[in-house]
Amino acid sequence: MSFSYQLKLSSRRKSVAIKIVKGQVNVYAPKNVDQQFLVAWLDSKASWVIEKQQESERLFQAELRQKSESFYLNGTRYSIVMASSCRTPCLCPETGVLRVSENDMLNLNTQLEKIYCESLSRILDSRLKYWASRMNTHFQSVKIRHYKSRWGSCDSKGRLTFNSKLACLPESLIDYVVVHELAHRTYMNHSKAFWTLVSQYYPEHEKAKQEIRRWARLV
Repeated sequence: MSFSYQLKLSSRRKSVAIKIVKGQVNVYAPKNVDQQFLVAWLDSKASWVIEKQQESERLFQAELRQKSESFYLNGTRYSIVMASSCRTPCLCPETGVLRVSENDMLNLNTQLEKIYCESLSRILDSRLKYWASRMNTHFQSVKIRHYKSRWGSCDSKGRLTFNSKLACLPESLIDYVVVHELAHRTYMNHSKAFWTLVSQYYPEHEKAKQEIRRWARLV
């Protein structure tokens, strides 16, 4: 026997059956069932049972994950709901819910990273143009990637890179990070002159830095 099971006998049953719940295999059979027949019948069902057992376990783990998972997008907390009818992740801002399929739930980090990148790309497209114009500066390129600790960077050639998790933050804090990085187009350091420039366009930058530290613990 290539799988374990719990046998449940009943004098009322007239046939054998298998039921798999949360990865546990239950076998139902008549009380006077022939043991040799039962063993042979179960052997013939082994491949099917193992496949269904693995499928049941995957579904169970996905359901457990759903109960504990939530995430932030643009400062709003979203709950994650598994829905078999969803072919692709469906974000509902009105209800604060992300609906995903079982497969997407099992690959949730990949799906969330995609959502972060798409959302942040849309925001940066407008906010970078706005702030670059106001600050009378320019940049060469923009990339979004996953950083462990930093929120953004700017090199001497004007290539900007932003943390995908920035999408979790409210847009006002994204503005601060954009202003901060664009200020590096003038000062490639954190000198007094740099912070004076940042203050000119984002006066509450100290408060923003504190808020971002708080968000870093959440996301």
